[in-house]
Parts: sequence; structure tokens; C-alpha cells
Amino acid sequence: MAKDGRIRKNILIGASVQVVLKMDQSDGKLTKGVVEEILTPAAKHPHGIKVKLKSGHIGRVRKILSAKKNPYPDQILEEPPSSKGLLPWEKFKPKS
Repeated sequence: MAKDGRIRKNILIGASVQVVLKMDQSDGKLTKGVVEEILTPAAKHPHGIKVKLKSGHIGRVRKILSAKKNPYPDQILEEPPSSKGLLPWEKFKPKS
């Protein structure tokens, strides 16, 4: 089950998300990006938690594409986590 973008604790800095920008509220167009800052101070918001993306865009979270922090925040994940629950960078961990 996908995490709810209306609940602040579900959103992590560095996570890949899709947001609705203020200018796109009328048509619901989604913008993909990486969370740089969480702007909504409340624990919940009925229209989605407001975030600032690395691109500088500000919008309300509609979809969380990666619930875990992306260790490569400059790279937006193009696909959601695999069916086995591993994110792309977790499949290829370097040997210690």
C-alpha cells in the first residue's frame, strides 16, 4: 500500500515524489521531483503536505514514489520500488 502524501511523517528529505504545483491545481498536473524541504508544519494536511523540491518548485505531495530516502538525491527515480521491496540502489550494495 502506498504511503499517504497527506501525512508529514511519511515524507522524507531526499524522497522521490509527485506534487501538484499551485498553478496546476485546476488540472491536477503532477510534477516529479526530490524533496529538499518539508514546508507544512502540521502533522497532516487534507490537500497534501507542502514541500520544496530540489528543482525549486513548491507543491503539495500527491504520490510518494520512494518512501525511503534516496542516497542519490540529484537523481530522480524513474520507477517505483520493485515488487520485492528493494530500491534500485539496494540491489547493488558494495562488498565490505
